Amino acid sequence: MASIDREQLLKSLESVTAGLSTREIIEQSSCFVFTEGRVVTYNDMIACSQSTNMPNVGAIQAKRLLLLLQKLPDDTIEVETGEGKVKIKGKNRKAWIAAEKDILLPIDSIHMPKEWQKLHSDFLEALGMVQECAGKDETKPSSTFIHIHPEWIEAFDNYQAARFYLPTGMSKPILVRQVSLKYIIGLGMTEWGLTKSWMHFRNSSGLTLSCRREIDEFFDLTKILQVKGEKTAFPKGLADAVDRAEIFSSEDADNNQVTVKIDRGKVTVEGSGLTGGFSEVKKNSYSGNPYCFAISPTLLIEIIKKYSECQITKNRLRVDGGKFQYVTTLNALSGKEKESEETDK
Repeated sequence: MASIDREQLLKSLESVTAGLSTREIIEQSSCFVFTEGRVVTYNDMIACSQSTNMPNVGAIQAKRLLLLLQKLPDDTIEVETGEGKVKIKGKNRKAWIAAEKDILLPIDSIHMPKEWQKLHSDFLEALGMVQECAGKDETKPSSTFIHIHPEWIEAFDNYQAARFYLPTGMSKPILVRQVSLKYIIGLGMTEWGLTKSWMHFRNSSGLTLSCRREIDEFFDLTKILQVKGEKTAFPKGLADAVDRAEIFSSEDADNNQVTVKIDRGKVTVEGSGLTGGFSEVKKNSYSGNPYCFAISPTLLIEIIKKYSECQITKNRLRVDGGKFQYVTTLNALSGKEKESEETDK
C-alpha cells in the first residue's frame, strides 16, 4: 500500500489529458497507463508522458479516475493494487477501479529525441496566433496543418492566412496538425526535438507531449501575404466589443467566430449562438466599399491589442505587424445586410 498526495497525482494526470481519446480508436487510448514511474496517454495523434507518484498498475480508464480524484476531499490517499483492480482509500471512504496489468497501448513505438533544443521565446505566442487560422475540415487535410518553416510558423484555411516570423531552429519545414499542436500553448513548453514521425515538446516539470508529423505539401502564402491596400485604423473600444460578442459566438466551440462588417464611417461586430446574439457599432474613418468577414474573436482581440491599423483592398483585409502578418478574404456587404443594420439602428 502506498500513501500518495492526491493533488500532486491529480495535477500529473490532468497534464497528460491531451493524449486521451474519447473513443477507443486504439485499445487503451482512453486510459491512463502507469508504467516505469510515469503516466502515459496515447491516441495515435498525440502522446503524453509525465512522472507520477502512482504505482505501476497498468491501464486505468481515465474518466472515472479523474472524477474520483477531483471529488475526494482527502489531501493524502492510500493506494493498493492487486486482483485486477486499484483500491483507493481516504478517511472513512474507499473506492476501487478496474486495472489492466497488460499494457496494450503501443507506447514503445514512440522514441524520444536524442537531443533537445531550446524553444524560441516567441514560439508559443506565434503558435497561439497562427493556429486560429487553421481549418477544421478533415476532408481538406492541408488546411488543418500548422506549417513550421525554418524562418516562420504559418497556417491557412483557404479563407484566411497568418504567418509569424521567427527562427524556429528547423533545418527544413515540417507539418503538424493544429488539433495536436494547440495543446502545447498552455503547458509552458521550453524544449523541442524531432524524430522520424514525431515532433516532441518538453517543459521544466518533465512533461513531454509528442505530435505526429504529417507528410503533405503546403500552400505558398508569400504572395497572398504581400497584398497592399487602403490603411484604416481599428476603432477605439473594438476589442471590448469583440469580447462581448464572444459571449454568444463561443457557444459553437468547434467554430467560434464573430462577424465584422466594415462600412463607411463604422465597424459592426456581431456574435451569435443557440441562445442569443450580440452586435455593437463603432465609428471609424473608413470611406471605401462595404465588406464583411468572419474571424476568431481570440485572434481579432490579439491583433487589435498589438496593431493599430489594417489595410483593405477590393477583396482582402491585411494586417502587417512586421513579424506577424494576417490576410483574410472580404465579402461584399449586401444591400439587405446594410438595410437590416439601418433598421436595427
